Amino acid sequence: MEGYLGFDYEMLGRIDPASAALLVHEGEVLRTLAWIAAQEGELLESADDPAAAQDRRRRALALYAECAERHPAEAEACREAASTLATGTETGLPAEKYRRWLEPPSPAR
Repeated sequence: MEGYLGFDYEMLGRIDPASAALLVHEGEVLRTLAWIAAQEGELLESADDPAAAQDRRRRALALYAECAERHPAEAEACREAASTLATGTETGLPAEKYRRWLEPPSPAR
């Protein structure tokens, strides 16, 4: 997978989402990395490992948030994918900024 992402995927999977986002300079690639983490969560769920599945889904949500923040052109696609993913993911994201990002925007007054 290094050829497509431009980085060693296993290495990116071992570091925190913010650091991974610093290393991945293209928004589409970062969004793809988040999508892959979400798909891994689905596979782990199918393999009857719900704890690992939740961890991968939380990582995917954090990566989507990082992508949206660093690459505004990807923000809408990231928010849409994250909203869909969040409905099946328990909260417990490690950073407050990710929890806030997932909250729906407040209605305008």
